[in-house]
This record gives sequence, C-alpha cells and structure tokens, in this order.
Amino acid sequence: MHWLVRQLGSIEINVILTSCMHFTVQRKRHACKIFSLSQSIFDHMYPHALLTWDVVQNRMPPLHKTVDHTYHL
Repeated sequence: MHWLVRQLGSIEINVILTSCMHFTVQRKRHACKIFSLSQSIFDHMYPHALLTWDVVQNRMPPLHKTVDHTYHL
C-alpha cells in the first residue's frame, strides 16, 4: 500500500506500508532537510509494529523520536 503524503517544495515523500509492518520514507529528490513523521500517524497500529526510516541511503532514528512534521493519511 502506497500513499503520496505531501509535496514539500520540490520534494515528494512517499510512505510505504509493507507486509512486515515497517514504514519507509523515500525522498524522490535531493534536499538539505530531513522530514520526520509524527507518532500520531501510528495511533491505530499495533503497539509492537516495527518502525524503520529509510531516507535515500540514510538510516534515520525511530519515528517516535521525531517530531518535525505530522502527516495525516
């Protein structure tokens, strides 16, 4: 299941829900700023779901530690 979350300037961010309950964020274009998802996006997910960030080739911190932006799917 794929969602186009939001276009921020020249950046398109996709949130991908895989069968392994991982969330992946991919930047389609280069940018200086790393965008974050709020924990509120997972309010209806199982508490033991594995949350992983992959932004381009950078491993990001767990989603519950990031508060820069909130996206509502």
